[in-house]
Amino acid sequence: MKVTTAWIKGQIVTWLTPEELARIARQFDPQQQVWHNEAALKTPSNWARETKSRERDGTIERVFDFRPFEQQLRLYVYTTADDSAVLRYVFQGE
Repeated sequence: MKVTTAWIKGQIVTWLTPEELARIARQFDPQQQVWHNEAALKTPSNWARETKSRERDGTIERVFDFRPFEQQLRLYVYTTADDSAVLRYVFQGE
């Protein structure tokens, strides 16, 4: 398998588990209610890849921005040097 931007966007649906949605919710002001719009979070076209870079250890980092929140919520995906597997991913409020 080759990890690509399109593949990652397809995985977002499975990565946004109820536990992950709750973790994201705790990062934001309750007034914003981003976590209540699960459909928007799970829509691949709402996520845009911002960067792709190689880390010092050879792994590849991709940063995705959740467009409706204008750089307030990002997804960081780390893959092996040959892009054959995802090592980890983190949804992070900025």
